[in-house]
Amino acid sequence: MLFSSITFLFFFLPLAFLIYKIVPAKGKNLCLCILSGLFYAWGEPLGLFLMLGQIVVTFVLTNGSVKRKGTIMGRILYILSVFVPFVFLFYYKYSTFFLHGIMPDMPEITLPIGISFYTFQLVSYCIDVHYGRAARQKKLVNLIAYVTLFPQLIAGPIVRYTQIEQELADRYISEEDFAQGSIRFVIGLAKKVLLANVLGEFTQEIAGMTGESVILAWLYAATAAMQIYYDFSGYSDMAIGLGRMFGFHFLE
Repeated sequence: MLFSSITFLFFFLPLAFLIYKIVPAKGKNLCLCILSGLFYAWGEPLGLFLMLGQIVVTFVLTNGSVKRKGTIMGRILYILSVFVPFVFLFYYKYSTFFLHGIMPDMPEITLPIGISFYTFQLVSYCIDVHYGRAARQKKLVNLIAYVTLFPQLIAGPIVRYTQIEQELADRYISEEDFAQGSIRFVIGLAKKVLLANVLGEFTQEIAGMTGESVILAWLYAATAAMQIYYDFSGYSDMAIGLGRMFGFHFLE
């Protein structure tokens, strides 16, 4: 589900705010988990189970490594907590490339949406906890909320656990936060719809032109670069804005 889609803007987002507003403070993280799960499952229903499974495994391994810190078993559990997420990432990203030469008829493995983002989030959490930069999360629902937080789940930016550790435990949405977040979201939406999408169509038009031209080549390079920039910049603005509307302050 894209932030710029009609489904998100006119159906999911208003309902998400309404539900989140009426849920008591103690249930807001669980509410975010459910909303983020629905958001992710809209485009990747099977990938949701993969993501949740990795979060549970990371939660168990990290808690075990902390409880046994200073021992060989604690070290092994820490290494596994960092290693396991990368195993899944490399499997989905590179197994087709490496195995295609051995098994040419092997069907291509589909890359789950957002796997790179949540993999690095899980690994950064494990590392920060191991080196004492953050306390281990004792509530599984809070760790799920951190990783699956839908404003940054699909396209980033990657949010370190230490950046929102306190806000996961306790947060308050002021009128100023909501207003500033809304403005930031609209700016990002404009970048995506009015600039990135238009530049993308223009780039395709240039690519479809016949004949070789130095001017067209430079024009194609410039418009393609601007499309990529404004697409990523727009999504980052929308993510930061949405986060602030839900009480989270993501770093620039």
